[in-house]
Amino acid sequence: MTAIKNEQLVKYSYWLLVCVTLAVTPNLSFDPINAPKYFILVLGTSILLLLQFNVLKREPKRKLNRAFWLILIFILSLFISLFSSHAPYQTSLFGVSGRNTGVITYICLAFLMYIFYYNSNSNLMEKTVSALTHLGLILSIYGIMQANDLEIFPYGTSYGSSVFGTFGNSNFLSGFLGIAGSAAGILLLDINQKKSRRAYYFLTLVSCILTIWLSDSQQGLLSLAAGVGIGFVLLLYSKRNYLLALSGIFVYISAGVLAISSIFEKGPFANLIYQSSLGIRREYWYAALQVIKNHPITGIGFDNFGSYYRQNRSLEMAVKNPDVVTDSPHNIFLDLTAGGGIFTLIAYLSLLALAFYSIYKVCIEKKSNDIVFISLVAAWCAYLVQGSISINNLGLAIWGWIIPGLIIGYRFRDPLKRLEANSNGLLDESKARTRIHLVTYSVPLLLGLASLPPFLSSVQFYSTLKTGNVQEIISSAYLFPSDLNRYIYVATTMKNNGLDGEAYEVIKEGLELFPDSFELWRLDSELPSNYRVGAPFLQMKRLDPFNPNLK
Repeated sequence: MTAIKNEQLVKYSYWLLVCVTLAVTPNLSFDPINAPKYFILVLGTSILLLLQFNVLKREPKRKLNRAFWLILIFILSLFISLFSSHAPYQTSLFGVSGRNTGVITYICLAFLMYIFYYNSNSNLMEKTVSALTHLGLILSIYGIMQANDLEIFPYGTSYGSSVFGTFGNSNFLSGFLGIAGSAAGILLLDINQKKSRRAYYFLTLVSCILTIWLSDSQQGLLSLAAGVGIGFVLLLYSKRNYLLALSGIFVYISAGVLAISSIFEKGPFANLIYQSSLGIRREYWYAALQVIKNHPITGIGFDNFGSYYRQNRSLEMAVKNPDVVTDSPHNIFLDLTAGGGIFTLIAYLSLLALAFYSIYKVCIEKKSNDIVFISLVAAWCAYLVQGSISINNLGLAIWGWIIPGLIIGYRFRDPLKRLEANSNGLLDESKARTRIHLVTYSVPLLLGLASLPPFLSSVQFYSTLKTGNVQEIISSAYLFPSDLNRYIYVATTMKNNGLDGEAYEVIKEGLELFPDSFELWRLDSELPSNYRVGAPFLQMKRLDPFNPNLK
């Protein structure tokens, strides 16, 4: 019975990965990219948790290990930040529209890591790699179509690049293809596979590289090179080619140093690797470090970086580029630390360390040459490189959390084989039906309910905008969960249409929830003096103290 439940869980896990990566809802929701991904991620996690509980109650009790406790500590750190930071609760819980990387999202990612860890076996690993390479080829073809103006969805001209796949941003597509291409590139090296399979992986790899080039984003190339390089070194070591492996490590470290220095416009390859979009991240990282320095324990709340960026950016950045702002540090480690505090980072780094230790035990000590395992390692390393210079997009984040879960679990057991070999260890059916405490099942139930508000509000907001009814549009600004971007959008729309009184009401309500929003205070400053909420120029100077344009 447990083996059957495990098979169901593997199947649902596969489709969750596919759906979160591909989900878009153009012409249905105001945010057609992240809102549906969030909905599917949270709802899918709740379903997998229910399946996991059904597996757990039919198995003998096990000693809780380090992975479980580290994941639990990570989740607890999220709640500490939620209740201790000064960010609006709804923002911290659900995240802002366009990102949706709040506490609920990270709880789901942590649960998924545990589920994939617990059920890590050859079947689930092969399914995961299969999903990753299939999606890599599908999204490569879709990106090529977009590059040739063959868009199949009605996105319009709302995105800066035409080549963004189902991610809404060319950098995210490029990063994902670097991850998928890394897995395909390692699998291509397996000479024991059928020629047709190797041809498929070759096609996937070439397609990924071509679409990365068309996307005009170099993040994918950096992550692809890192993933394939690490995977290749591990393969060499597993085959006892120690000299070549050491040479590969030297080349890889040297290339890494050159790549990092190029981001800072240093080194011989700076002109090839450096892009303004990469270089400006140095300023974002500086601001994030200042935020962490000022709020080291509880952080500033998840998805709340945009309200703190101007106060913490460098004087040089404020003078040269006062209008360049961001709502993310563009680095997953800094993003987690700024949002959740140092304990969140420590818990996350501990999980990563456990995954790297598992890689060491499997590939270095045991010299395993399991090509599927090594391809997952390559893909995960590619994700870490991409995440070091980019935002934690939902379609990418899910892979960055489930893969280390598989890596850690691979080292310890293969549940299906263990259950088949030790059927006497299963609980008898009467004990298996023992009622699990209500609290256990309340977790997936609450998660399932939490999947709805951001998506439904995005759908309702979009449908309201299409009506053109002023009062309905104003009312839609106050939908649950409260969203800063929605207040700004509605207030701007009212102001641009000469409805200063209506804009004033929206700005007033918005500032009660988001008093540190520079954008809302700027909108307030542009209204006639008799409609102003407070002292907008003083507030703008408080929030952007180094801006020379603010006197």
